[in-house]
Amino acid sequence: MVAHIYSILKDYNIHTRLLCITTDNASNNITCMNELSRSLRIEDGIFWDPIRSHIRCMNHVINLTVKAYLKALKISAVSPVDQVLTSRTQLDDGDAEVDKEVFEVSAINELHSVVVKIRTISKAVNFPPSRTLAFFSCCDAVGIKRLRPIKDHHIRWNATFSMLRRAIFLQKAIDLWTRSIPQYQNLVLSSREWEIAEFQLHFLAPFHHATMLLQSTSRPSLHKTFEMYENLFNSIENLQGAFLLMTVKPDWMSQIETAVDSMWTKLKDYYTTASDPFAYTESIILHPSLKLKWFKIHEWSEEDKGKYSTRFRERFEQIYSSQAVLALQLPPSKRQHEATLDSSDEEPEFGEVENYLGSKRVQYIADPLSWWANSRSIYPQLAQMARDIYAIPATGCGVEREFSIAGNIVTKRRNRLNADSISEYMQYKRWLANNNTLSSSVVGNEEENKEVIEKNDVSDLIDDEDEFNQDLIEWLNEWEANKKLSDRIVCLDLAMT
Repeated sequence: MVAHIYSILKDYNIHTRLLCITTDNASNNITCMNELSRSLRIEDGIFWDPIRSHIRCMNHVINLTVKAYLKALKISAVSPVDQVLTSRTQLDDGDAEVDKEVFEVSAINELHSVVVKIRTISKAVNFPPSRTLAFFSCCDAVGIKRLRPIKDHHIRWNATFSMLRRAIFLQKAIDLWTRSIPQYQNLVLSSREWEIAEFQLHFLAPFHHATMLLQSTSRPSLHKTFEMYENLFNSIENLQGAFLLMTVKPDWMSQIETAVDSMWTKLKDYYTTASDPFAYTESIILHPSLKLKWFKIHEWSEEDKGKYSTRFRERFEQIYSSQAVLALQLPPSKRQHEATLDSSDEEPEFGEVENYLGSKRVQYIADPLSWWANSRSIYPQLAQMARDIYAIPATGCGVEREFSIAGNIVTKRRNRLNADSISEYMQYKRWLANNNTLSSSVVGNEEENKEVIEKNDVSDLIDDEDEFNQDLIEWLNEWEANKKLSDRIVCLDLAMT
C-alpha cells in the first residue's frame, strides 16, 4: 500500500508538500505511515514525521469506543454471516409461510432482551411487504408518520443508535403491532423495557451528535476534536456519577457499569495519542474565536498551554516566517509615512504571531477559513499557515462518502466504466451539487435532485434518513429536553424499588 501512496504523491508532485494524513485507527495504518516516512527520506531526502503528522479519524475513534460498549453488553449487531446462519426465514419464502413464523426471544438479561426484541421487530416489519403494510396501518391508527423501523447492522454503531431512535419514535405503532397478532406476543415490550431503551438512546446521543458534527466537510472541524473528546468524557463520567446514587443495582446495570468503564478506557487510549499531532492544537490557536484562551477556559495546565504555544511559534518560524513574498503590499502612502519617522520615535516591531495572539478574540466565527481569507492582508504568513492546517480533515468521512458515490455509479449495468470515466463523472456530480446548476430540463426538478445528492453524500454508509426528516428532528429535540439522563436513571431505580 505504501508503494501506491508514494507513487500517487510523486505523480501529482505533492510529495514535497505533504503535511498530514488522516486515516482510521487500524494498526496497519501506523506501519504504513512509518514506511511512507522511510520512503520519503530515502528516495527524496524529505523528513516527514509519521507520528506528529498522522491524524486519527475522530469518527472512527467514536465508532470503536461505542462498539467496545456494545460488545461488553453483548448487544452488538450480528455480522451478515451470523444473520444467514441464525435466520429462519429465507427470501424465497412466500408471505403465507413467513407469516406463520413464531418469534422467540433468547436473551441473557433484561437489557439484552430489549435490544433483541427491537432488532427482531425492525427486521420483521421490513419483510415481507404484507407486514410492512400492516405496520403502516398501525401508524395511521395511532396518528404518527408512516415510517419503517431501521434495521441494525455491524458496520457502524450508528445503526444501533438509529434503530433505537426510530423504534422509540414509533413506540405507539410498535406496541399496537406487536399486540395485534398472537404470534408477535413474545416481542411485546413493557413500559420498563421502553425506559431501558430510552436510557440507552439518551446515553448514546452525544456520541451520535459528535459523529454527525465532525463528518461535515463544508467547514473545518479539526479545531473541535479536543472539545469533542472532553464532551464525551463528561457524558461517560456523568453516567458513572449517576450510578453511584442508585440504591439498588440489578445485574444488567452492573453490566452497564463495566461496559462504560471499557468505553472510558478505549476513549482514553486514543485521547492520549491525540497529543502527538501538531495540527489539533494549532487549529485551536489559529481559530480567531479561540486562540490560547481556549486552553484556559477548558482548564488545561499552564505547562500544557506553554508547551503548545511554544510548539506553534517554533513551527511558524521554521516554515512560514521565512517566506519572502507577502500576499499583499502596504500602500505607498503608508510606506512613505514610515520612512519619515525618526528612529527615536520608532516602536518595537512585533511579528505576526505576537500581533495576532495579542489582539482580542473575534466572537462567533463559524468558518475560520473565511476569516483568514479576509485577514490575509494583515497576517499574510499566518493566513498561509491557517490555510494549510484547516485543509486537514478531522475524519475520513468525506473520502468514504466519495467511495459510496462511486459504488452508486459503478453498478452491474455499468461495470465496464474505466477509471477516467468514473473520476470525471464523480467530479461532475460534485460540481453540480456544489454550484446548484442542475438543469431541470435534463434531470428533473433542481431542488429535489440537489437534495437527493446531498442526502446520499452525507449518509456515511448508514441508512438513516432521520437526519433529513424535520418531524423527527423536532421530536428528538423535545424528547431529549423532556428528561435528563440522570432522571432516566432515577426512573429505572424507582422501578426496581
